[in-house]
Amino acid sequence: MKTSSVAFVQGEPGTMLEEAELRNFIAERLAPYKRPTQIMLMESLPATASGKILKGRLRDG
Repeated sequence: MKTSSVAFVQGEPGTMLEEAELRNFIAERLAPYKRPTQIMLMESLPATASGKILKGRLRDG
């Protein structure tokens, strides 16, 4: 049974990310069962004032 996994990706400022490029990068480095089924490109990840990622906000959408 394959489970769904999502990768939230924030690029470095000034860089352009493309999903196909990321999938190729991942395919070269991870076994098929470890690869995310969905990739979400984001300008910035939600974080607290101290810089910790707010995972709940990512899950909620």
